[in-house]
Amino acid sequence: MKIGQVIKENRNRKQLTQEALADLINVSRSTISSWENGRSYPDLEMVLSLSEEFDISVDQLLKGDSDIVHELTKDSRLKKKHRLVITGLTMVMLLLLVVMFKFQFKARDISSSDIVSAERTGDEVVITFKKSLFYKEVACNIDNQDSSKTIYISMDRMFAPFSKNTNVFTIEFESLKNSQSKPIKIVNDEFEVIYDVKEN
Repeated sequence: MKIGQVIKENRNRKQLTQEALADLINVSRSTISSWENGRSYPDLEMVLSLSEEFDISVDQLLKGDSDIVHELTKDSRLKKKHRLVITGLTMVMLLLLVVMFKFQFKARDISSSDIVSAERTGDEVVITFKKSLFYKEVACNIDNQDSSKTIYISMDRMFAPFSKNTNVFTIEFESLKNSQSKPIKIVNDEFEVIYDVKEN
């Protein structure tokens, strides 16, 4: 006996309309109609739900219908493949994230060997680095409060793989406009001077 006929007989035995059965297992009435008329087959999850609603075993529901058994086997294999693909993609994404964070935290501090030149023009400081690689943004802080009247700029390389590929950075500081006579020094996170900015 085909599963569509089994579903219809058991639905009638339970005195359920197609709509009532559909509501019980959270599908549309047209889906129930398609199953009963053999236009489509329930998947494994729906077979289990129907088995529970009809109080019969899965074996009783599927017995004699080789087509549905074939469809469920194929569906199960496809779902397994999909799970493997999703798992694989998730692993690749996690690996990429690990690599990205490794790049971000590796050699994060700016050092003197990274800088080719640094020049000041008015309220701008133009810094040229040897390479850009993945480090395409620079976070900067300025400190001109010390007693020697020296302006210190500290920088960190920030991982930005989708930024514009450049190794030249122009930094604008409003506070530099009235500080023409102050020397500017680039420092690392430990406040060690790594480069003297030249006046242009």
